[in-house]
Amino acid sequence: MPTVKRRSSPRVQAAPRPPLLSRLFGRRMERALRRRWVRRSLGLGMGAVCAMGLLSLLGGVDRIAHDARNLWRGQMEQAASVLDLRLARVLVSGREETDPELLRLQVGVEIGAPLTAVDVRAVRSRVEQISWVESASVRLVLPDTLLIDLQERTPYAIWQVDRDFHVIDREGVRLTSVEWTRHKGLPLVVGAGANLRVEEITRLVAAHPEIERQVQAAVRVRDRRWTLHLWNGVDLLLPEEGAAQALAGFAGDPEAGRLLSADVERIDLRQKDRWYVRLTPETAKQIREPGRET
Repeated sequence: MPTVKRRSSPRVQAAPRPPLLSRLFGRRMERALRRRWVRRSLGLGMGAVCAMGLLSLLGGVDRIAHDARNLWRGQMEQAASVLDLRLARVLVSGREETDPELLRLQVGVEIGAPLTAVDVRAVRSRVEQISWVESASVRLVLPDTLLIDLQERTPYAIWQVDRDFHVIDREGVRLTSVEWTRHKGLPLVVGAGANLRVEEITRLVAAHPEIERQVQAAVRVRDRRWTLHLWNGVDLLLPEEGAAQALAGFAGDPEAGRLLSADVERIDLRQKDRWYVRLTPETAKQIREPGRET
């Protein structure tokens, strides 16, 4: 009997998936990729990224890695120009206290602007001029997004100069557009230059909790030394040099607690071998009057 050969059914092949860039940017990318120099640019850019990664693994020279990043940035800028990519949104993270309107002005980039016109370094520089911003990270994410990540300063103390009160961070930077009354629980430093030495004095006082609980304000005197003003009205005068040792010696003395609760106006710790105590006017008057028990 003759053998009948069955025809095999033709295999149906799935259509090839369009390249990633085509899926992202559509026909504009397809048309652009037909241009030889665009293909070459993208190829060089990817080569730069690979080279940069290899250098990182091998502990390569920073200068070479920097050049590779610049090459990649340049090639992508060329591609963005050909594709006419434009900014569609600005995403901000890390903002708690920074004024949104001030931030918008400092970013200085309008929606719809060409991506090639967005200078991320300039944007970062302007954003970091805002007092609340300690540092900022700014980058473009293709095809249409500007990402801004803020690291804001942390309120650290209240600084009084003359009759004005300001919220400052640990470096003494004045944080604008915030009511100091929202942060009444922060340490209070007073006087010109006190803001620049705020971390120094708060650390010094915090080392002695029994003293810290009684401190109402740390006053900077002629930008040379500190006086601690206590809630009961007593002033502790610290020396210009060796303030930490002087306060530690006083806090560790058994007589310190008695003095702080006595009718004294100030305790001068500026001498290494002795303290000078000024009584309140009322107590001093009683002592001067004969026949009165003291």
